[in-house]
Amino acid sequence: MLGTLAVLVLAYFYIKTPKGRAKWDRLILRLPVLGSVIHLSELARLCRSMSLLFRTGLPLTEILPLLIQSSRNRALSDALSGVQQDMIKGEGISHPMTKNKLFLPMMVQLVRVGEETGNLDVTLLAVARSYEAEAEDKTRSLISLIQPAMTLIIGLVIAAIALPLVSAMYSIYGQEF
Repeated sequence: MLGTLAVLVLAYFYIKTPKGRAKWDRLILRLPVLGSVIHLSELARLCRSMSLLFRTGLPLTEILPLLIQSSRNRALSDALSGVQQDMIKGEGISHPMTKNKLFLPMMVQLVRVGEETGNLDVTLLAVARSYEAEAEDKTRSLISLIQPAMTLIIGLVIAAIALPLVSAMYSIYGQEF
């Protein structure tokens, strides 16, 4: 138990470092069900923030640093930094997004459409709404998985308690006086 505690404490301090935080955030995004909910929520928040800032008249060169600073996920902020560097080189915003798998295809395609039509704020808002709805649906399905899992866990705990008791009772009844 002491070794497990030591590993957990070391992991906690490693996660507090920038490199450890980036690895932890990438790991979180790769989790089977919860990771996709977190990924969609982060992308929805990113798109909504970008849309609002773009609508107020800020240029993309000022919006991206704000989004990088406000991102809660280090992997996503690193991806945004790459987009920012390529955007400064003159590649636009949608083309650099295609280079990173964190930006989902629908988001990249709608950003491209928004760039071409001049309605980037409208398309980003549509992406945000879509991802928020999808994240909400996945959250509901995750919650619906919790009930059967808890039932199974409670059943296993009761079985782990009842089995030794029943075994002890049979051994008592089996003894001859």
